[in-house]
Amino acid sequence: MIDINNYEILIKAQCTLRETSISSHNGQFMTNSTLKVIGFDEVKNQHTKNWGLEGRKDIDKPASNDALYMNYKGDMYFIEFRSGKVEKTLPDLRRKIFESILILTDIIEKGITSIRLHLNYILVFDDSRSEILNKIEEKGKIDKLTYFEGLYFKKVHTISKSIFESNFVSVWESQST
Repeated sequence: MIDINNYEILIKAQCTLRETSISSHNGQFMTNSTLKVIGFDEVKNQHTKNWGLEGRKDIDKPASNDALYMNYKGDMYFIEFRSGKVEKTLPDLRRKIFESILILTDIIEKGITSIRLHLNYILVFDDSRSEILNKIEEKGKIDKLTYFEGLYFKKVHTISKSIFESNFVSVWESQST
């Protein structure tokens, strides 16, 4: 179990789930939840400052998931919001997964073995993309994310934002009060 209070970089990156859900595709928020999460894009930005990557144009900066949520039981959830074309972003999603895990394990100074049983992944897609996602699932492409289950994550979820709201956000909010 990770106590975020032991890591200044995680404390400083706290924000609302709503703030992490803004779409660069259309500028809309995918949730209005005020649940406290860690804005993992901000964690990545702060952490990479230590690596001397600022202003360098000769390399790609690391990618990251949108948010990291930790519940009262110590379970952690990397959350990635997608409102654009899901089927064209699978390599990007895998890169975000790998690099977010590397950043997190570097910060907490623990290996994947120590967090695998507590770390989950949720890909949240816009409800209007359900038809697209169904076609991708039929071709088995989205299942390529599920191979991370057991390897890096306890569980991998690929769900619409309405299911995310009802099955995760509402539960988390009720537990935080």
